[in-house]
Amino acid sequence: MTLRLRLLFGYGYLVALVLAAAGSALLGFLQLSSGIGTVLEENVKSIGAAMRMIEALERLHGVTIAELLQAEPADADPAAEDEAFREALKVAVDNVTEEEEPEILAALERDYEAYREACTVLLAAPPERPISAYERSASPHFREVKRGLFRLLEANHDAIIEADRSARQAALANGAWLGALVAVSLLSFVFLSRAIQRHILARLDRLRRGSEAVAEGDTRRRLLDREDDELGRVAAAVDRLLDRLQQAEGRSSAEVRRERRLTLALLASHGPAAAVFDLDGRLLAGEPGEEVRRRVRGWARSEDGSRARVDTGDGAGEPAALGDGLDARPLRSADGGQVAWLVRWAAR
Repeated sequence: MTLRLRLLFGYGYLVALVLAAAGSALLGFLQLSSGIGTVLEENVKSIGAAMRMIEALERLHGVTIAELLQAEPADADPAAEDEAFREALKVAVDNVTEEEEPEILAALERDYEAYREACTVLLAAPPERPISAYERSASPHFREVKRGLFRLLEANHDAIIEADRSARQAALANGAWLGALVAVSLLSFVFLSRAIQRHILARLDRLRRGSEAVAEGDTRRRLLDREDDELGRVAAAVDRLLDRLQQAEGRSSAEVRRERRLTLALLASHGPAAAVFDLDGRLLAGEPGEEVRRRVRGWARSEDGSRARVDTGDGAGEPAALGDGLDARPLRSADGGQVAWLVRWAAR
């Protein structure tokens, strides 16, 4: 696998974890807010209806007592209060959200009808002792209606508490899941960092140190990276280049040794009073004295030496006289170009 694919896979994995964490947090928040919002809206609606029924029932109770006692007419209208109670009851019936609510509402409607019927009978023929008659016939139904309304309030109140508890549990679960994703992301980041350090940065450092050693002349150094990726291929190419360079150096050394042997053989054929100098008068082979070296060097760098190189360029190979028994014969390569001087002198 190439380094590019490794890096793309590693960082893609981290990005996927981050997106998963963010998506989970957002989804959990939306589910939590939507769920708690729906529960609160529905239960608060039922609680509001129950409160309106309690108010209407209390006003009906007061109006009925006032009419039985033949007191001054109350501000409340019995028909209006009855209508208000029935409208609130209908709202509660249409907004059933809890399992026990249908039973509570059915009993509530039944008890309310019984209460209204008892009140109607009492008001149609007022008894001599109205309060006692009210307590015997209507008051039990009144208390049952109020008890049913309080049961309705309690059921919706408990539902709100349960919704809050469920929301807290959901929030804790989402928090734990999000924490786990964050922990996995951090561990994955550490693992990816170590992998980058081991598979990329450390190898780059070895490649740098090996290149510096080669640049300083250590051609025996090898990078020896066998990974099948971009850095491994670069290291293998550098190692192959160094192998070829070492082979070339070996061939060059062999050529130098061979040419040195030829030069020494050439000098031996001319006797001990001979040496080879380059075109600038530097000694290449042989053991001339210091005086010979000085004179050859001075002559080669003088106008006479430069002219002698030109004059002997026609291939005649005539030696140039340096005086005092010294002469310099041009040595040529296979293509005819002059490469050195063969200098001889009279042996003493």
